Amino acid sequence: MANSDYQLLLHGLLDEDILNRYVKLANQQHIRFAIRNDLMYQHTPTSLAIALVANCAITPPTIDIDERFPVPPLNTTTDWSHDVLIDHIHRHLERNRQLFSIKHHLI
Repeated sequence: MANSDYQLLLHGLLDEDILNRYVKLANQQHIRFAIRNDLMYQHTPTSLAIALVANCAITPPTIDIDERFPVPPLNTTTDWSHDVLIDHIHRHLERNRQLFSIKHHLI
């Protein structure tokens, strides 16, 4: 499915830095996006904040992000510096983003 078949819906009450990242990613991948602020979009801890939609069904085996992209437990006794830990997290997230993009033909 081509990227133009997708649309990214973003909840308007997300933090600006999060919105900016997803808008930038959508632009890079040539995916349409919309920021929704209507009252029908709830704002609770379990509310949907980001959705990738298409005209036809997108049916991954699970939509739970923790199940789709499991993070191996970190060794809590490590002597890693804050910067090394942040870099490790960023690399892990980038790897998951790339795997998702490849799997869904976004690149």
